[in-house]
Amino acid sequence: MKTFAEKIADTSAARGAIRTILAYARQADKPVLTQAVRDSYSRLFSESGLRAGSVEGNSVVGSGQTICVLATA
Repeated sequence: MKTFAEKIADTSAARGAIRTILAYARQADKPVLTQAVRDSYSRLFSESGLRAGSVEGNSVVGSGQTICVLATA
């Protein structure tokens, strides 16, 4: 978790979101994200300071983005 936080956003909110995502990834039995995990990805994205959009003008959060589940070894 620490490595992800250092690379994405090292804040309390980001670490909590990463914990939720990793806990789900460890026990998930199907490739469907729960609302709590979706909310955690959204919180993590917000904490990262990255912005959504493109040179084509897509500014809706999620446009052109793919959710990648953080994997642990």
